[in-house]
Amino acid sequence: MTSPDPIPATLSDYLRHLGLFHTADELNDLVARATQHRWSPVVLLEQLAKAELHARTRQRVERRLKDARLRRFKMLAGPGIILYVFTLSFAAIDWVMSISPHWASTIYGFLFVAGQLISAMSLMIAVVVLLSRTEPMAGLIQKRHIHDLGKLLLAFVMLFAYFDFSQLLIIWSGNQPEEITFYRSRLYGEWGVVAVIVLVFHFFVPFFLLLSRDLKRNYRLLPKVAIWMIFIRLVDLFWMTRPEFTSRAIPSWIDFVVPIALIGLWLAFFAFNLQKLPLLPLGDPKLAEAIAHHEH
Repeated sequence: MTSPDPIPATLSDYLRHLGLFHTADELNDLVARATQHRWSPVVLLEQLAKAELHARTRQRVERRLKDARLRRFKMLAGPGIILYVFTLSFAAIDWVMSISPHWASTIYGFLFVAGQLISAMSLMIAVVVLLSRTEPMAGLIQKRHIHDLGKLLLAFVMLFAYFDFSQLLIIWSGNQPEEITFYRSRLYGEWGVVAVIVLVFHFFVPFFLLLSRDLKRNYRLLPKVAIWMIFIRLVDLFWMTRPEFTSRAIPSWIDFVVPIALIGLWLAFFAFNLQKLPLLPLGDPKLAEAIAHHEH
């Protein structure tokens, strides 16, 4: 036998008990005005009907606008990713591959796409874990969230290794004089040592570390791996560009100052915008599902 519903204590509680779409403040304000002006029951019902109509209309309009925005973003998401890949590929060709004027690679732009995926995911992991130490994110970020981010980082590391190895394999098997110049200047001498460092610490070490489920759910270790990936991405970019200018693999002072300055400016801009914007996508209809407390 089920227990009867509790009896509302006040008129505003009774109106909310009926399922009217009002907040407590709106209902209390309506009841207060009805008491102050000594409205008759007919006037009270008339005002209540108007307020209810306005509330339902507002909710319907807001819901339709939210659905329209969601549909628009879904329509733009796919073409936007394709446009991003094309624009970044052309930028990599114009700004980086052009310093090797006698060499070309059709997969070169995808290396930068995969590299940016690694950097972006690594930064996201570091920021999310940092924010999870304080409110309001402390009660929302769960181990399953960073676990999923760690799995994405592992996937992007493997994707980058696939692109990089594909380029090397095609050029090595073709063995054309105009194609092997890129690797001849990067796989021998001092740059060969850097190539081994990139191979070991850009792929093998993070690959085997990120295979661990416990590490991907560790708030202390996963951000360290993510920050390391950002650093080794800089080393890889140094290996890809610097051999065109010198056979020495020892970086100069400008190779340290420029990245630190650019990263500092970008982080300042990022932190400035992070303070002005909400930390959660409040308009996302799947937000409640995303932050629900459960494990997998």
